[in-house]
Amino acid sequence: MSAQSSNPNPDGGVLYAFTQPTPDFTLDFIEGGNRYECYYTDPQIQLDPPIYLAMYELGHLSGLNERPYQALTDDRSAREDDVFRNRLTFLERRIYKNTSTRGTYRGPAPVLLTVAFVIKDEHIEEFNRWYEEARDRAVGKSIFILTKLQEHTTDVSKVPGWCRTRRFVAVEANNLRQGGQVVEYDQIPEGHSEFIAIHYFDVDNGLEGPEFEYAQTRPWR
Repeated sequence: MSAQSSNPNPDGGVLYAFTQPTPDFTLDFIEGGNRYECYYTDPQIQLDPPIYLAMYELGHLSGLNERPYQALTDDRSAREDDVFRNRLTFLERRIYKNTSTRGTYRGPAPVLLTVAFVIKDEHIEEFNRWYEEARDRAVGKSIFILTKLQEHTTDVSKVPGWCRTRRFVAVEANNLRQGGQVVEYDQIPEGHSEFIAIHYFDVDNGLEGPEFEYAQTRPWR
């Protein structure tokens, strides 16, 4: 385990897409890529139909403005157009820029734990110090993506099965709803920024054990 965070590719990031297919739609024609089924940590909350996350690594964010990527939207086949217009309850698309990485890459992780924060811009520097250095005070409010937790990298790294943690800042997001209409993503208030931390775990992990319980119940420091 690496004791300190680094940012090996400051120009890179991830394309993060949540989808909720209609009940009669299957995605068996997709044979590759990192795709996850989303769960709340509260077992009383069930997602029906399921929501899926697809996460694509981006070597450089500028590639999203180049023709090969733009053509995916501009030059859809009839089948692709039917999928986007009629087969998805919604498609939520977000683009995040790398800010730091801690831990070792071991291939695609079978389990992800994702936490999001909306932070006032004047508190970003303090927030980053808290997350990386476990300082005395944190600023911000956790919002729901895959779970509702308030913890930092050091606490989570002690959970058995932890592989690495990556942190990102949002640079673009929108919703493509049923019917193909793009709706601007307006959840982030003016003067704020959204950050996410993605914690990677092995399939055999301690997410139901005492270390994780400690991480999620420990007060802000």
